[in-house]
Amino acid sequence: MELRKRVQDALQIPTFIANEANMAALGESYFGAGQDIQFMLYVSSGVGIGGGIVANGRLMEGATGFAGEVGHMVVERDGRLCNCGGRGCWETVAGEAALLERVQAVVCENPQSLIARMVNGQADRVTLPILVKAADEGDPLVSDALQETAHWLGIGIASLVNVLNPQRVVFGGPLSIAHAHLLPVVRETVSKQAWHWVQQEANIVTAAYGRDAAVIGGVAMVYRELLNEPRHWLQGTRRK
Repeated sequence: MELRKRVQDALQIPTFIANEANMAALGESYFGAGQDIQFMLYVSSGVGIGGGIVANGRLMEGATGFAGEVGHMVVERDGRLCNCGGRGCWETVAGEAALLERVQAVVCENPQSLIARMVNGQADRVTLPILVKAADEGDPLVSDALQETAHWLGIGIASLVNVLNPQRVVFGGPLSIAHAHLLPVVRETVSKQAWHWVQQEANIVTAAYGRDAAVIGGVAMVYRELLNEPRHWLQGTRRK
């Protein structure tokens, strides 16, 4: 039985279920950094890398609902093993885990570095807020790890820009807290790698709602349904 229907039947309230990145894309399109943009690409970097494509206010979900799974684009031939079972996926080099591993290596190899002192030499204590703080305070080794991650983010975004030709790329998810360190390199990489005629339109910005964009997307999803079928909801009927 369809999961949405099972939840709806149990709770007896209208229920909507969607991919987290897709909801975040919708939220940024309706209420955030993608407002008034006809064709927007949303990229979320966290545990993995997700994406969402919004065209004229409509989420592009694909034939079976998996459009936007950009984290599994292959960017390295015979690269690292990904959770999906493939190798060389974008998220293996540009996701949160890849960045944390780079910084943890710094802690292990450079015990006198600022980041190592901040975590008392315990690499497993490195978190995104801590490494961003270290970068803000001028740790060059953490900055190098961020720039390498940003380079890989830019490689993937450049490919997506070439394929999709969006007006705006919105960067969100947990990794977006490091946007001040990441986006300059991302933009530089995209300017070198993307086709000149498409990159001119592809303004790359930080998500307005950061890691909360998916929550805002839930609001946007209900809002969209009310606009699309107002009579259905005003009459108090429920989807089955």
